[in-house]
Amino acid sequence: MKTKKILFSALLLTAVVVGAMAANDPTLMKINGKKVPLSEFEYMYHKNSDQQMQPLSLNEYVDMFVNYKLKVLAAEEAGIDTTASFRKEFKGYRNDLAKPYLRNQAVEDELIRKAYDQIKEEVHVAHIMLPLGANKEEEAASFARLDSIRNEIYNNGQTFDVLCEQFSIDNGSKHNGGDQGWIDGQRGLPYVFIEKCYETPVGKISDPFATQYGYHIVKVIDRRPSKGQVQARHIFKKLMGDYSPEDEAKVKAVMDSLYTALQNGAAFEEMAMKNSEDGTARNGGMLGWFAPAQMIPEFSDVVFDLKNGEISKPFKTRFGYHIAQRLNSKGVGTFEELKPQLLNTIQGDERSNKAELARLEELRQVYKPTVNRSTLKKLDAAIVANEGLDSVVTSDPKIRSLEAGKAGNRKISLGTVFDRMPKSTKITPDAAVKMVEGYINRQLDGEVLECEIDHLAETNKDFSNLLKEYRDGILMFEISNRNVWEKASQDKAGLEKYFEENRHNYSWPGQKYKGYVVYATSDSLLTAAKDYLKENSFAGEDLAKALRTQFPKDLKVEKVVAAKGENPVVDAIAFGGKAPEEKGRWKYYFSPVGKLISAPEEAADVRGPVTTDYQNYLEQEWVKSLRDKYKVDIDQKVLKMVK
Repeated sequence: MKTKKILFSALLLTAVVVGAMAANDPTLMKINGKKVPLSEFEYMYHKNSDQQMQPLSLNEYVDMFVNYKLKVLAAEEAGIDTTASFRKEFKGYRNDLAKPYLRNQAVEDELIRKAYDQIKEEVHVAHIMLPLGANKEEEAASFARLDSIRNEIYNNGQTFDVLCEQFSIDNGSKHNGGDQGWIDGQRGLPYVFIEKCYETPVGKISDPFATQYGYHIVKVIDRRPSKGQVQARHIFKKLMGDYSPEDEAKVKAVMDSLYTALQNGAAFEEMAMKNSEDGTARNGGMLGWFAPAQMIPEFSDVVFDLKNGEISKPFKTRFGYHIAQRLNSKGVGTFEELKPQLLNTIQGDERSNKAELARLEELRQVYKPTVNRSTLKKLDAAIVANEGLDSVVTSDPKIRSLEAGKAGNRKISLGTVFDRMPKSTKITPDAAVKMVEGYINRQLDGEVLECEIDHLAETNKDFSNLLKEYRDGILMFEISNRNVWEKASQDKAGLEKYFEENRHNYSWPGQKYKGYVVYATSDSLLTAAKDYLKENSFAGEDLAKALRTQFPKDLKVEKVVAAKGENPVVDAIAFGGKAPEEKGRWKYYFSPVGKLISAPEEAADVRGPVTTDYQNYLEQEWVKSLRDKYKVDIDQKVLKMVK
């Protein structure tokens, strides 16, 4: 009873909040009888004012806002908001906008703080890794073996190094005692691995645990405060595969000569670009900023021991030989400085859903997802009668219409659950109901989140305004595309008519060459095209189509309208210019038809400017028709309340 009272009080408080919001949010305008609250206008007004180079006056913005709402109304009357494509796009935006509200902020803040504490300390670790099992029995066997290895070290005097070489499948470290070097929270390892490293005391070995790569135990060798980060660059020469001592000697000799050149004043960046054998060469060997844990230990140890500006002697790592220069250094940043980076890291690994799961658990207490047990009994009976679950059951209309469960005011049917289940062969009765119940619970969790998003849209003014902005923006774009942008590009007759009526607005300072240029990959193909046109007479686009059909490969046709200096080929053809240097495939060209014109003859000659002007014309005419069609009432008293 106490719980019911608390829930009722929460709902009553929500109603009071919504009522207060409505009372403090008067109607600014009505568009065709549809109310627009003051808060929606103020939200859009201030947002757009902040983005404008020259902010509009209030009256100018009112006029623009009314046009915007008229277009949205036109989109609604056209039924765009009911289409499947709109609903899908809008729901995607809606769910993305809701994400920050569907995380437990306290949990997220704790994760960020923990991640910051981890990068302030580095841990030197080694590990033994066994392969992932194909089934539960193999998994249990691997965990048992790791437990046995751990016991041998602790109780029977075996060494970690020896057992690592004997059992570990990590070929990169098994021969050096499983050494992973110094790690921190930014290393890029699975988070469960990092967490085990920080949880395990120095000199101790962790319990067995799993990552996506295998099963592990971790030994913590040492801990130290973070050394911060350095900025460095390097010159790198590879040692490939099973290299011989002679191969290594040659690489070492090259690196020694490069080091001597650097000592004698050669530019490091230039030497790296010419000699380095990795992807950093193009950037002068630049590696950027990194912490010790972000590089292999044998590289980090050398670079972090250098002074800023100092260049190392050639040194060897497991990949080859390096010459490194440390350029700069810095300590660990403050929590506030690193918070965005840490949040991004958390959202990219297995910690990403912890805040969401914590919030979901809270919302389950509010919206009470419940599986309909009577439905499960009926489903069980149908499955038993059918001797299993298959399409005979999942396509039965009576079964599909049964209520599977509810959350808040949302209900789901068995049909929607079946539709989300994988299509498979017949499932035995024992496993079927349990599997279906799992899918019901999963879908109910989704409905819990939908309930909360609906609640946010009703009670959270910021979310509501942002959501409405996205919704109306999608509608306005689609209706504008239909009536203006797409129409202007496809309505050739209308575009040509507009050009004829406004020809005086389009002029050039000088002549332009208008015609066709034919390009070919060989002189013989160009000659063949010329001969073909001598034997066949074509005009305009027919000429281009005929050539493309007759010579589908290694020949292209371009329509050109170009002034002197705008196109080197046209300059050579029409303005006495020097033939351009032959480059690429299209070295050979001629113009079968063309002429100099002093002004545009058709819309296509000035397609860009005419299309833009025609779009503006269509926009103006459309808005005028909307103003005539729909009544707009603006409450001037409320308008004076705009802050």
